[in-house]
Amino acid sequence: MTDCKGNELNIGDEVVYVYGKNSYARLKTGKITKFYKNRFGEDECSVDGNTHILSMRIMKLN
Repeated sequence: MTDCKGNELNIGDEVVYVYGKNSYARLKTGKITKFYKNRFGEDECSVDGNTHILSMRIMKLN
């Protein structure tokens, strides 16, 4: 999976991501814990227990 800038993501990477996009959107930071595909075949990941993070809503921190 890649982030919104095209950087390769790995488990344990520190990232910033959009959380609560449907209610009260805000930015959060955390570490990637899991990768998987959703029912449409798109790549998603979990960050510190928050699920369904798409590549367009995540960016790797240096």
